[in-house]
Amino acid sequence: MASIPASSVPGKGCFTLDGNMDDTYNGEYCQVAMINDQPCYANGAGRYFYYYPGYWQMDYRIQDGSHDWYDGGCIVVDDPGQYLGEYMSGNPFTMTDGCDGETLTMQMGETCGGVWISNHPNYWYNGWYYQDGTWNGYPMFTDGMDAYLYFLDTDGNGDGYWQFDNRAQDGTNDWYDGGYRWCDDIGAADCLYADETGYGVNNFSGNDIEFQWDISDCAMDICSAFQIDHPDWWYTGYYYQDGEWNGYPHFTDGMGAHLYWLESGEGGWWQFDNREQDGTNDWYDGGYRWCDSFDDCGDQEEFETTGQVTAFFNGDNGGDVTFTPVSCTDALIAAEVLGTKSYSTTTVVSGIAVAATGIAAASYYAKSRVEAPFKSGLYA
Repeated sequence: MASIPASSVPGKGCFTLDGNMDDTYNGEYCQVAMINDQPCYANGAGRYFYYYPGYWQMDYRIQDGSHDWYDGGCIVVDDPGQYLGEYMSGNPFTMTDGCDGETLTMQMGETCGGVWISNHPNYWYNGWYYQDGTWNGYPMFTDGMDAYLYFLDTDGNGDGYWQFDNRAQDGTNDWYDGGYRWCDDIGAADCLYADETGYGVNNFSGNDIEFQWDISDCAMDICSAFQIDHPDWWYTGYYYQDGEWNGYPHFTDGMGAHLYWLESGEGGWWQFDNREQDGTNDWYDGGYRWCDSFDDCGDQEEFETTGQVTAFFNGDNGGDVTFTPVSCTDALIAAEVLGTKSYSTTTVVSGIAVAATGIAAASYYAKSRVEAPFKSGLYA
């Protein structure tokens, strides 16, 4: 196993550890490898937390898992997943150091956006996955060590296969070394099933594989995303809420197009623009629209009748803009997809779904492939 600094794997399975008498073994650990079919973690001081049959152990030496080394202590377990429930809760929990008699406190780090894969027949594919951008317009998850979970769209209509593989690509190659699973619709609830706790069992190539999504600090009642059809193609695409600008929801397609609220007196303007800012600049390259308040533009009746809203935006590049909700597989999983390394780790704010048009029940699973390849190719 090569030594990899913990800082080189942000967003992966990470936790904080406290209570060790030797302070070099405390601090934040992140997954850097697999040892004995289980994740191996490292902290910034070069200390390792790894599984040796019957124990989770801490040591300072690099190894392949065959050595029973525990300079920093050991935690006796009946099986490697004995504390997984407490870990995935996101709350601090205690464990007893069976070697040194200390009480250790562990807490999962802010890894919103990931999923724990277990019970895969090929141990290589077990472990913690985080979303690392998209392949062919769909979310791609990886453990950072050449295991990938991606969606292969066979005909561009949202049906296809979720597949595990061990090769980097663009998502168009039908590679499935780790198995595959057919979905009639990526937005269907049973495509990648998960219950209200984020747990689900999904069959890949005849094998039942367990998924445990990290929903701590991620769960929401609705998801904030929608399809926008704009007269200027640059602003057409799938938008999701990415935090706030100046205290109001800010939406983006993740490729440089923004929709934000500029307050003015008792009302304000919803504006499209192509520049990053804090929401206080009056920029509207893609048009602007007045509303009495950021969450009331008088469009609710139209949405309830038609399921979408068409609104006129003033400006040289403005015109009639149509907003349509995007369905999600599951609100909890949608939250995971939005906690993405490529765009932002900001948790999506629930409540105002599409304030710009009054749509109040939008939901989101993944960004569409419609404009992404073209726009990314032009502005890479």
